[in-house]
Amino acid sequence: MAAAAPNVLSRVNFSLDAIRSIPVPELTDQQARTLADAFDTYAEAELLTLADAASDPVRIAVDEAVAEVLGISNDAIAQARFELSREPSVQG
Repeated sequence: MAAAAPNVLSRVNFSLDAIRSIPVPELTDQQARTLADAFDTYAEAELLTLADAASDPVRIAVDEAVAEVLGISNDAIAQARFELSREPSVQG
């Protein structure tokens, strides 16, 4: 008889040096306002499950605001959202 092993996620261990090396963008006042406006617009919106993130209109709108501010293509963000939604740990 076969039995599946439970999925147990290990804790990620980052050094302080690794954390300090993470780039943090310096936003202009306008960029910060754009992100704050997106937050205010969607703060009370209901998100779909993470498994449905690829087609979640709220996540898409927030991601588009972030992509615009950071100069990342919407296609790249959409691909990352799609890949995240397909992760086995997200799919259950």
